[in-house]
Amino acid sequence: MISPNPKPRRKGWLPRSYSNTWLTTLMVAFIVLISVSLSILFFWRSLYLPELKNHARYLTSELQLINSVNKDWQGRPEVRQWIYQHSHVVVVNNPSDFPEVADKPFVSFFTDVMQREIGAQLGRPVEVYFKFKPTPQLWVQDSRDDSFWVREPVVYYSQYSPTLLVLFLIGLPILSLLTIILLARQLNRPLRYLQRAATNYIRLGHATTLPTQKGPTEIRQVNMAFNRLFTTLNQAQKERTIMLAGISHDLRTPLTRMRLTAEMLPDDFFREADL
Repeated sequence: MISPNPKPRRKGWLPRSYSNTWLTTLMVAFIVLISVSLSILFFWRSLYLPELKNHARYLTSELQLINSVNKDWQGRPEVRQWIYQHSHVVVVNNPSDFPEVADKPFVSFFTDVMQREIGAQLGRPVEVYFKFKPTPQLWVQDSRDDSFWVREPVVYYSQYSPTLLVLFLIGLPILSLLTIILLARQLNRPLRYLQRAATNYIRLGHATTLPTQKGPTEIRQVNMAFNRLFTTLNQAQKERTIMLAGISHDLRTPLTRMRLTAEMLPDDFFREADL
């Protein structure tokens, strides 16, 4: 029993028919995505993360100072008040002014880093909360004494531009993709001209001359080669037509003579041939 021939395996991961424009766009989109991700990772690990940890250590020292003041100068409220006024942070003792802590997905990523760093420095849990409105403020509370919060106005945060962040994260990839799509269409346009010229030659027997004076050097060289190919094919077609016309003429002349001779023979000649 003869086993059927196995189907040949298709090599490569690309389909048999695919668009070069979309393939180029997808490849560039992947490269842009990787570039943006690496840029964000670089700025985070090299700039933002060290800055957050340094700021967390600064807040740790402020918390330690406030705790020491509350413990050592408990009987001297005027000294405590003087230290509070000359500190770089604000001590909030009124429970009605305490913030309502709520989860914020994006900001929690940054506050968790500071919370872990402050907790590691103090050796106990702390609560870090960022409040946007009415003004950006950073709130810190020590788990040892929950009777007060430390509030730090984040002055320079309000100067950050969310528009620039959105343009970097979203606008830059979109602009890159649009640019690549336009470039790919521009590069594929000469190929469509070649396809149109070849189709016209197949259907009509002649093709338009492709431009060879403008455009990229590679495309002009390809157009010149196709123009020479079409000229050679046209010349071969003309020579074939002339050759067939000559052969037809050479064959038609003896046949015409034989036909005339047969028509001019008398009828008796054919009767004798039949007998």
